[in-house]
Amino acid sequence: MMSRRWTPLLVWAGLLGGLTALQFVFSTNPYYWATLGGSAVATAAIAGYYLLRPPLRALEYVPELSYATVAVAAGGSIAVIGVPFGPWLWLPGLGLLAVGLAGVVLELHAERSRR
Repeated sequence: MMSRRWTPLLVWAGLLGGLTALQFVFSTNPYYWATLGGSAVATAAIAGYYLLRPPLRALEYVPELSYATVAVAAGGSIAVIGVPFGPWLWLPGLGLLAVGLAGVVLELHAERSRR
């Protein structure tokens, strides 16, 4: 369990912010700036939430080794990134997101039935 859960998110937001600044040099399309800059701002906001949130109770810990959680994150990312490229990319992303959500529901059901 990390004691500073906000640190990797803030580093990632900084990297996204740096890539946004780099886009000002190579591109004049504001869509790219808004997409990457919006991602940086959203990630920084989530890092701020984790910075200000009180520590979790022992019963609220999320398992560290959950393939379903990874599938939810990857599917959501692929779906969002795939929007400008077309349905050939965002549809598989939504499918992976659905499979991941089903896995998370099954994990929660299994956890509750153990109690």
